[in-house]
Amino acid sequence: MPESRASNSVGYLCLMDGKYRQAEEYFVEAIKQSPAYYAEAHDNLQKAKALAYQSAGPEFQDGLECR
Repeated sequence: MPESRASNSVGYLCLMDGKYRQAEEYFVEAIKQSPAYYAEAHDNLQKAKALAYQSAGPEFQDGLECR
């Protein structure tokens, strides 16, 4: 399995397990490793960021940026 695909897959597992920040790291790696996985990993990265923002308490949301 190519590293980019593996990074995206591990990131997705982290995402499903509620480990959003860790998932983000794997998606960023997948994007860096292969342009072929850019679209899928980028979509997953956006999901992870949105879920991390939603799961943060109000005291933390002001400092988080979700693009």
